[in-house]
Amino acid sequence: MEYICDEFQFLNHLKTNKMKTTFMKKIGLTLSLAMLTAIFVSAQGFNVGVNLGYGLAAGTSVIGVNQTATTAENVKGSYGQGLNFGLNLNYMFSENVGADLGFGMLMGKEFTVTDNSSSGSTGDMKMKGSMIRIMPGIKVSAGDDKSMSPYGRFGLVVGVAGKVKEKDTYTGSGFSGTYEYEYSGGSSFGWYGAFGIAFELSDKIKLNTELITINQTYAPDKAENTSRSDGQALNPTITLDDNDVASNPNTGLKQYLPFGSIGLNVGVQIGF
Repeated sequence: MEYICDEFQFLNHLKTNKMKTTFMKKIGLTLSLAMLTAIFVSAQGFNVGVNLGYGLAAGTSVIGVNQTATTAENVKGSYGQGLNFGLNLNYMFSENVGADLGFGMLMGKEFTVTDNSSSGSTGDMKMKGSMIRIMPGIKVSAGDDKSMSPYGRFGLVVGVAGKVKEKDTYTGSGFSGTYEYEYSGGSSFGWYGAFGIAFELSDKIKLNTELITINQTYAPDKAENTSRSDGQALNPTITLDDNDVASNPNTGLKQYLPFGSIGLNVGVQIGF
């Protein structure tokens, strides 16, 4: 049984190359280990920061299609749009160059897609994404001894615990009910770049404001029907891969979803 979301053309995005994903994973893990080693060698130049921000969609794609009996309209966006908060560990090798390791939590915006194409019935689909991000990178600063210091950060994005949740509600003649799905599993890779200004509040505390862009896609490897209101058995779990097996009804092709964003972060940095 196909998932109801197929009627809305959900997960209709570009596929990517698995060899590139594996290569990016190796680079990300290697860089993360190198940075952690540098941070714990010495506490000198070590900073801890917390931040909160909101990202707008970047690298949008079609999430679904709003339909009536006579019209169709694309709903475009990115699952990376929404609220994010995180923790940054920073170690400056010198006054101007350092290593940066960020941990962030994305709580994505909810998208709504409607289907009013059939007389006497309506369909409503709501979707939102979430993800934990690990972001190893390099920081370049104008200097820590200034009351106002511009800086830049750039590096890799490794996404883990990614999820896209979907809730479909149908009303009308002959068919009604609520059905929930969860797309999860797998990891995600991309890159980020940020430009900010640090304002000195005291010798050890700074206020950071920055503009950050994240380029990222995510391909879940599992699709589950987690709930349905009609009393019937849940649909079987679908395993998603880059190569589908036609003879197995419980497998399907991976689809790569947009998780990119551009937004503003505000945070506090404490030096040791």
